[in-house]
Amino acid sequence: MEIQGQKMNLNEKSNMTSAQMIQEMKNMDNVIQKLRKELQEALTKQHEAMGHAVRLAKKNRHLEDELRDIDRLALAIDKECNAQVKENTEKVSATQ
Repeated sequence: MEIQGQKMNLNEKSNMTSAQMIQEMKNMDNVIQKLRKELQEALTKQHEAMGHAVRLAKKNRHLEDELRDIDRLALAIDKECNAQVKENTEKVSATQ
């Protein structure tokens, strides 16, 4: 077991006084509290990252929908232009 950077073997532990054991328990409690805080911070960051990912996914779907709409519009305009060119070509051919 490591306490404040020092390793203690079982023999040293058995020779500990009550005050030393209490201090070791306090040290362990401090470590536990620190780890709990780090875990909570990590969970908070994970939650924020997941929320950000969800927002980005929604935005991505919206942009994909917009792109599909633009593609449909471009195809419709292209079709209309081709029809107009064909009509104009037929008119020119008919007048010749």
